[in-house]
Amino acid sequence: LECARRVGVLGGQSLLTLGDLCYQRGLYRLAAERYGEAGGEAGPDRIQNCAEALFYLRRIEDAERLVDRAREAGVSRPARAFLLLGRIASERGEAEAAKRAFSSAIEADPLEGE
Repeated sequence: LECARRVGVLGGQSLLTLGDLCYQRGLYRLAAERYGEAGGEAGPDRIQNCAEALFYLRRIEDAERLVDRAREAGVSRPARAFLLLGRIASERGEAEAAKRAFSSAIEADPLEGE
């Protein structure tokens, strides 16, 4: 897939798949780049993946913007989005906001594995 991307013959869905593969391997910078190259074709769960990748890259504002967008679009695992919002708030030193987000995550899915 990467070779096809480099020669310019990879379409949006294939770029999203490449982003997924990079994300799963912990290659967060590459994942964020591939999701970005795919443009507006990403669904809410892929937007969530991109938000997490950006968070791991310390791009907190970008991550927050995308996780909000993913929530609005209807992620399949809302608890995961709340967990990321809690991490973002914690990173900023906003203890009360982090507490609310983590509580929302537990309410959304008490058995979420993260």
